[in-house]
Amino acid sequence: MSLFHYFRARPVQHTFCIMHCIPLALFLTAVFSPFGTWSEDLFIWMVALLMVLLWGGMALYTRKTDRLRHLTDSPEVNIRRGKTVVARMKQHEKAQLMWEVLQDDDVLREQLNAWRRYLIRIISRSVAFTPVALVFWAGAGAWLLPGESAVLVTQLRTCPADTIVNWCAGMLMVVWLMTVLCWVVTDTVMNRFGEDSFTRAFLKRVKAFQHRTDSNPARAAQLPSEFDDGENTK
Repeated sequence: MSLFHYFRARPVQHTFCIMHCIPLALFLTAVFSPFGTWSEDLFIWMVALLMVLLWGGMALYTRKTDRLRHLTDSPEVNIRRGKTVVARMKQHEKAQLMWEVLQDDDVLREQLNAWRRYLIRIISRSVAFTPVALVFWAGAGAWLLPGESAVLVTQLRTCPADTIVNWCAGMLMVVWLMTVLCWVVTDTVMNRFGEDSFTRAFLKRVKAFQHRTDSNPARAAQLPSEFDDGENTK
C-alpha cells in the first residue's frame, strides 16, 4: 500500500489534530512573540508546523502498524503496565490490536472529550490564580527591592501610554504562562492524568485476546495468570 494512502485522515482524525495543535500553537506563540505583543504570522506558522508533525507522525505510525500486523510470524513481546508484565503475545498480534484501536473513531472521540475537559480545567485554574500570582510577585518585589520598585514606578509616570500598555500586557502574559506551566507540571508529578483512551482501549483488547488464548494450553502457559486494568506503557 502506498505511503500517501496513510495520509488520508478521517474527519475525526482531522479534528484530533486541530484540537491538539491550536492550543499548543497559542502557547508557543505567546512564549516566542516579542514581549507585550502577539505575532499573527508566528501563530500561523506554528499551527502549520504542528499539524504537519502530528499528521505526518500519525500517518507513519499507522503505516508501521499496518505492515507489522500483516506478518505471519514475529517474536513475542511483553505488554507492560509500568514495570509489570501483564501479557505476552506475538508482535504482529499486538500490532493487530493497535490497528483496531487506531481505526476506532469512538476512541478518538473519547480522547478528544478528555482533552477538551482538561483544557477547560487548566484554563479556568490559571485564570483564577493569575491575579493572585501577579499581586504576590508585585508585593514580593516591592518588599525585597524597594529602591528598584520606586525607580520603576517613577519611570512608569513618564512613559508613553502605549509602552505602559505593552509592558502590562507582557507581564500579565508571563505570569499567566507561568501559572499554566505550574499546573501542568503539578498534574504530571502527581500523576493526575491517568490512562488515555488509547491505552484503555488497547488493554481491553489485550484482555479479550488473553481470554481467547486461554483455550490453547501451549499459549496459556506463557501468559500471566491475572490481568488488572490500570496504567500501561505499550
